[in-house]
Amino acid sequence: MKSRFTNFIFVALAFFPGISFAQLPIKAVDDSLTVILGQAIVFNVTDNDSLNLPVPFQPDVAWVDIYPCIGLAADGSLSFLPDANICAGETLKYTYRYANCNDSISKCAADVKIDVKRIVNCSLIRMDDFIVTDSVDSPQCANVCENSGATFWATYNTNSTYTWSVA
Repeated sequence: MKSRFTNFIFVALAFFPGISFAQLPIKAVDDSLTVILGQAIVFNVTDNDSLNLPVPFQPDVAWVDIYPCIGLAADGSLSFLPDANICAGETLKYTYRYANCNDSISKCAADVKIDVKRIVNCSLIRMDDFIVTDSVDSPQCANVCENSGATFWATYNTNSTYTWSVA
């Protein structure tokens, strides 16, 4: 249950001019993780950050630059981008930052070190023809391994060109 003080702070932040969430301290903390190509990334960069906010509110985060391979949602969750194959075997160092954060009272940015691993003898197959925008179930890619069986079902599209190659 919220205390009266917490309720007062929330009302003050919401209704009094000149007070904003940017004036409350945030401490972004560096992260380090290992990801496997083809497997979902279950990690949120904000989970270990200190958000000294009087109400349950999550400010948005974003990468500070345009980075390949790993995407960052506004809520802090990570996901593979379609070009993730180029980062296999690499150690990536990305930086994220909280939106509307005041650097004079907060640590608004943090580094994320990501080791990108590939399952031996496996590759990601991009499924660009089948990506449905804004669909959670839309396949981005499939993990295919040497000497293992795989069946892919797809609706044939006469406007698409299909090229299969095995290296």
